[in-house]
This record gives sequence, structure tokens and C-alpha cells, in this order.
Amino acid sequence: MSNIMDIKFIRCKWEDIHSFVQNYIKEYRITVDTYWDGFAIWSNHYLMTCGNETAGYFAINRGDTIALFNVFPFYAAHAQELFARVKKYEQVTNAIVATGDELFLSHCLDSFARIEKEMYMSIFTEKDMLRRRCIRLRPADYKNDSDIEMIKL
Repeated sequence: MSNIMDIKFIRCKWEDIHSFVQNYIKEYRITVDTYWDGFAIWSNHYLMTCGNETAGYFAINRGDTIALFNVFPFYAAHAQELFARVKKYEQVTNAIVATGDELFLSHCLDSFARIEKEMYMSIFTEKDMLRRRCIRLRPADYKNDSDIEMIKL
């Protein structure tokens, strides 16, 4: 296993990490939208390298927001230490992470003192929903005590 200090951060272009990001999103079935996409693409991109091998990648948006972070399996034992190093890069104080990105999300939960939620993403499925789980909307009945209580809440 390599030493953590052998892993270097090298500034690169989006094209250098694009296929890694695409594979990661597909493999882990992470749902993303154009808001997140913009953060990821319009960032400063970095490769984490160890000798001639790529250990992972990250991206920092506007100098202060980590938009991507992934460490490849062979280097996973160093992921926490690498995330700590990334947080010291540029002027990082924030992160934006898709909720389905469990690796990045777990590091954010461990590392940041305050968390603000903006939106949640989930995997789209074409499976039939069970009827009992469907939400049915109907007009409120102002003569029904139960409806009046719900309105008050």
C-alpha cells in the first residue's frame, strides 16, 4: 500500500476526469441534476495521483466549495486523510454533494460542523407503486373535524 504523502494533487481539465465521474455515477446509480452538474463542470478539477496511477479526483467550485470527491478502491484506506487534505485546498469552507453519493456524503457528514440541506435526489424507478403508498389528493372538507385539524397543523 502506498504512503498517503505519495499521493499528489494535479490540476487538470474536466475532460481528464469526465469519464471517471460518468463511470462513478453509473456504477453507484447516483441521481444528479443540472444544478449539481453545473457545480461539477464549472469547477477547478484535480486528479489524485500516485506515481503513474490515478488514485481519485476532486473538484472545487468558486474556490470554496468541494463539488466532487472520489477515491478509487485501491486507495480507499486513505480516503479520509485525502478528504482532509482536499478541505485545505484553495479556500474550502463548503461542499455540495448529491445525496446518493455515499462516499462523498459520509466524508462531509464527518467533516463539516454545519449542514444545510437544499434538495434530495433519489433514483428514478419504473416499478409499480403499491396502491397503499400512493398519495391521493382531495379537497378539504370544512365540516370534517379531521380535515380541520390537518389544516390547523
